[in-house]
Amino acid sequence: MRSGPGTALVGSPKTVAARLRDYQELGTDTVVASGYPHLEEAYRVSELLFPEIGLPGPHGQLRSSFGEHQVFGGGGHGGNVKSASAS
Repeated sequence: MRSGPGTALVGSPKTVAARLRDYQELGTDTVVASGYPHLEEAYRVSELLFPEIGLPGPHGQLRSSFGEHQVFGGGGHGGNVKSASAS
């Protein structure tokens, strides 16, 4: 169980990366992220978010089912990825 305040970063990988950079500019140097289901969220973060924040992603794509229209957010822990409508 998490104590203290928390926040959810929701949006496209580019949007989430921009918010993380905002936190970094304010002096934040550590982020504890969680998402559910854990394994799938780890894949999503490594494939979609890591390249946006300058971290190396996995060697080769681990899962190809994420598609182009993906956003973070909306899950039980605020970290799941769901498809965004193309409209």
